[in-house]
Amino acid sequence: MEKMKHILIKLGLVIFVVVGVTTAVAAADAPRERLLLDAGWKFYLGDHPGWGGQLDKTGGGSGPVRKDFNDLTWRTVNLPHDWAVELPFDAQADRSHGYKVLGPGYATNNIGWYRRKFTLSAADHGKRLWLEFDGVYRDCEVYLNNCPLTHHASGYNGFYCDISDVADYGGQNVLVVRVDASKFEGWFYEGAGIYRHVWLVKTAPLAVVPDGIFVYSTFSNNLPGGEATVHLQAQLHNWQPGAATARVTWQILGPSGKVVAATNASANL
Repeated sequence: MEKMKHILIKLGLVIFVVVGVTTAVAAADAPRERLLLDAGWKFYLGDHPGWGGQLDKTGGGSGPVRKDFNDLTWRTVNLPHDWAVELPFDAQADRSHGYKVLGPGYATNNIGWYRRKFTLSAADHGKRLWLEFDGVYRDCEVYLNNCPLTHHASGYNGFYCDISDVADYGGQNVLVVRVDASKFEGWFYEGAGIYRHVWLVKTAPLAVVPDGIFVYSTFSNNLPGGEATVHLQAQLHNWQPGAATARVTWQILGPSGKVVAATNASANL
């Protein structure tokens, strides 16, 4: 459900928008958290025997996707990580991609596996948990606790995975990412692997969805100049079993950090 508000302010401010949601669950009891998961990954270059399974066969995979897989011999790396930069040069390789031995003709260098373990508190049960990938090059499959989460083909745009229903609360979780960099998207060096940050995001069961804030401005007669109308939009989702009422509060901060405008709206979800 979406609600939109319009505020008239003078043009020329550098603005920052702060959004808060007040619900039946107090914000202090379930604050939004965004935790970095860059450290302590295990990495293996090359494809690995095993099967990731399908959604109708969840839990039936084998190989690196399994929670009990032994990865002690794998390298330990921190993100951002690019395995292509470590590869040697070859005059026969693709010139546009830096003569790196990657892509067509170099099958043994095109697949990489990543695994990372992390624990969750039992108190997280009832929250919505998301994995946020800022960028993976390129075609990747994501698993948690031997359950397939998503398949993402693009090497350039970020994506989210909701892990709430497959997470182990109060225990250890194993995140696995298989990356296939065998195909190119551009005509320049593109790298390979999880080359941007990965985050664990925790929200209340009634919250603004990830990337759910949108702000834009319009002008009279569609001509820039004078005053602008700033449109503030927040997309909410209710994962609770029953209906709920939410109040969204927007604050616009000026360059000095002071509030220059504020408004709110209610929504039934």
